[in-house]
Amino acid sequence: MEKKNRLIMQITLLLIPMLVVAQYDHISVFSNLSGDDLYEEVVDTYKPDVVLTYGMARDTMFSKIDGVNDSLECIYTGMKRYLTPGEDPTQTVYLDGAPNGINTEHSYPQSKGASDGNARSDMHHLYPTRSQTNNDRGSKVFDESNDFQTLIWYRNTTEQGNTPEANIDEWSELGNNLFEPRESVKGDIARSIMYFYTMYRDQANAADPDFFGLQQEILCDWHYADPVDQVEWERSHKIAQWQEGKANPFVLDCSLAARVYCNQVSAECMLVDVDDAITDLIHVYPNPAQEFLYIDGVSDSKISISSVNGEVSLYMIRNGKVDISSLVKGIYFLSLELNGIDHSLTFVKM
Repeated sequence: MEKKNRLIMQITLLLIPMLVVAQYDHISVFSNLSGDDLYEEVVDTYKPDVVLTYGMARDTMFSKIDGVNDSLECIYTGMKRYLTPGEDPTQTVYLDGAPNGINTEHSYPQSKGASDGNARSDMHHLYPTRSQTNNDRGSKVFDESNDFQTLIWYRNTTEQGNTPEANIDEWSELGNNLFEPRESVKGDIARSIMYFYTMYRDQANAADPDFFGLQQEILCDWHYADPVDQVEWERSHKIAQWQEGKANPFVLDCSLAARVYCNQVSAECMLVDVDDAITDLIHVYPNPAQEFLYIDGVSDSKISISSVNGEVSLYMIRNGKVDISSLVKGIYFLSLELNGIDHSLTFVKM
């Protein structure tokens, strides 16, 4: 729904330092870079060279990424559909194209640059979506809809033209040539759009050079107003397991959006950098890392490193560094004890 007025949004942005601290977790993404250097390094590091085929991507997303307790939830409406064990997950919830079936939403529309190649099946911008709501959204830009001008409201399997009397934040809205997601996923959508436009910018601009810019400002607002939660964080890491260990960097580092796209937003992400994640006495670098992880401030001692799958291995810090060359690419969690206190951080192995 449209905020009561633009002043409220501006006040909200003044509170961003408090809001973004609530981000579930944090991995620094090239905090020392800016401009073209930052953009190029992000693409080089986080763009997958190989993704699943579109059919496999949908099946994997439905059954292994978003399938929870044998059910699948629409990103926009919250509608859930049962996943019949042993059956094709995509066909099970499709319901032969019925309005209340579930199909695949390209948050960055196929007609705007996601029609083929890796751009079409990169799961970081794909979501399970109620079929009719997906069709109605089409290739419309994301934006705030004036409640009194909203054409259709969506929640679960319900569509209505009148403004809801309760739980209004749980409704998505179709406006005049725009679509507004429900409040709880606005940040998710913003970070997916930013990811796509970063990784597949040439395709996006070739299809429509204005599409991203038309919604850039509101996406920045949504990014700050709806910080990354546990569900979004874990979803990004699940997808990474199928895409060369590469998570969405806009999910990892809440400051990346500001440094790449949201210069008009003055408030900065206040989460501590990975360098400060353990204590001020410990300096861990680089992150992402390839062969070695250097840990200043810690003498020879044991640490544990666990994967997102829960596999735990013990390593030794020798002369201030840890040999991680044997690790496969992906997200890892490092734990160590210092002065009787357990500390942990997250790092990326490239």
